[in-house]
Amino acid sequence: MLLKNIFSLLYLIIILSFLVAGLFIIYHIVKYSINKTHSLIMLSIFIMVFGLLLILNLNLFFHLDFRSFSVFSQF
Repeated sequence: MLLKNIFSLLYLIIILSFLVAGLFIIYHIVKYSINKTHSLIMLSIFIMVFGLLLILNLNLFFHLDFRSFSVFSQF
């Protein structure tokens, strides 16, 4: 159980850094785009792909079997 809590905490830090990086990219797409039409297209594509990858990543993480990671599970 301790191993699962440690992995969950580290994973939460990684997900938060992904979200901060995503917000950083969204800000720069909106702020520094020359053409607003292209900005809207790029922004919608980025948000859809980012959201899909984030959901898939979360789904895969929560379906991990942490008992198989234990060193003592071999005995």
